[in-house]
Amino acid sequence: MVTVRIVRLTPHESFSVAGVMLRGSLDSEAAHASLLLRNAGDAHTLRFVYRSDGGARSRTRVISDVLDDWVRLERRGNDLIASSSVDGIIWIERESTNFALPQLLFAGIALTAADTQGELNTAFVEVSNIELSLPPGVFRRGDCDGTVEANVTDALFLLGSVFSGEGTLPCRAACDVDGDGGSVGVVDAVYLVRFLFLGGATPVPPFPSCGKLTPRDERLGCEEFPAECSP
Repeated sequence: MVTVRIVRLTPHESFSVAGVMLRGSLDSEAAHASLLLRNAGDAHTLRFVYRSDGGARSRTRVISDVLDDWVRLERRGNDLIASSSVDGIIWIERESTNFALPQLLFAGIALTAADTQGELNTAFVEVSNIELSLPPGVFRRGDCDGTVEANVTDALFLLGSVFSGEGTLPCRAACDVDGDGGSVGVVDAVYLVRFLFLGGATPVPPFPSCGKLTPRDERLGCEEFPAECSP
C-alpha cells in the first residue's frame, strides 16, 4: 500500500498530474497501476492508469469532479485497488483491476506532464503506509522450517526456537499448527506431534496443500515462503 496527500499541483499545461504508482519493474514498459490527480479549479480529476502486460498500451479510467487530495493504491493478491479521501480518514474505493503481478513491486510517487520543457510545481506531504504484501496462496500449515512438508523436524525446529532461540521462524503462520492466530509455541509443536504419531487432529488448512494467508495468518507474519508454494 502507498498513500500520499497532494497539497499543491500547479500545472503548466492541462496534462500535468501527480499521485502514486505500483509497478512490476523500473522498465519503461513494465506492468503498472497509478492513481493520479489533476487540478481542475475547485474540483479535481482522478485518473486510474494501468497496464496489465509489459509492452502493452496503458489504459485510463477517469473519475471527474472530486474534492479529494489524498490518494492511495493497495495490493490485495493480484488485485490493485485505487482509493481517495478528503481527510485521509474516510476512504472511497474508486477503481480496481486484476492481473498477474510479480511478488515484489516498486512503489512510490508519480509526477508527469506532456510538456517536457516547462516546470511542474508540486508539493507532497504525509507520504505514508508504504508497505507491500505478497500474493495469497503461498504457505503450508505445519511446515515450520520451510522444507517442503510438515514432519517431526518442524516440531523440533519450533521447540528449539522457543526454548533456546535457535534459528528464526521463516513463516510464523506456518508454525501456527492449530490455526488459533495466537502465540506460536509448545502447543503447536505438541499438536503436530499428536497428528504425526498419535492420530491426532489434522493441522488447520492450508494443509497438506499450499493455501492462502488469512487475515489472522497475516498478523503472525510470513517472511519466507517455500518455492513450491509461490503463485
